[in-house]
Amino acid sequence: MVVLGTSGWNGMPHYISGTVHNVLSRVTAPILLVPSCARLAPASYRRIVVPLDGSCWAESVLPMAARLAKAADAELLLAHVVPNPELTEIRPLEPEDLLLRQHVVERNEATARGYLARIRTNLEAMGLRARVCSTRGDDVRSALAQLIQSEAADLVVLSARGQGANHHHQMRYGSVASFLMAHCTVPMLILQSEARAPAAGMTEDHALRFPVACLG
Repeated sequence: MVVLGTSGWNGMPHYISGTVHNVLSRVTAPILLVPSCARLAPASYRRIVVPLDGSCWAESVLPMAARLAKAADAELLLAHVVPNPELTEIRPLEPEDLLLRQHVVERNEATARGYLARIRTNLEAMGLRARVCSTRGDDVRSALAQLIQSEAADLVVLSARGQGANHHHQMRYGSVASFLMAHCTVPMLILQSEARAPAAGMTEDHALRFPVACLG
């Protein structure tokens, strides 16, 4: 594991200096980023936030998060942000357009609740304390940063990449991880995912269950 400290600059609590950026771009080991503005941590973790977006990459951090939570008797908070869907707007939206958008949001929220509940059940079966939090936001990244702060998290454990890894395999860090590096005010443990895209004929839903099954 590589532990790096970051200092605030220009409104960003996690200003990434050239040295830190160079390390981030080269190492493949887990990285613990500790911002200078982070509050003094208790003797052990009390709440660990795990952002999940439904991808096998995001879920691949669950074994590590579970081990940390078990060792510290901490609560695992499974976090998900449902983005507000965008509709092409050439003119003001009609009532049926607004209704369509609302239906999409409600469908996605229901899917997210079920998804998080299944993972929580698996974690609780291992004797871990787990809670889910699904919120809505126009900007997933900033909504997630606000959720982390409002929940008074002691640590965030997340994958370097999430859904975007399906399309940008060459990128070491996705947009959410990069944003949180610059804006999250609590320590972050970032793991380079070893998950792979679902094999041909295998659905994403089936594939993303695999990391959870390996927690034991």
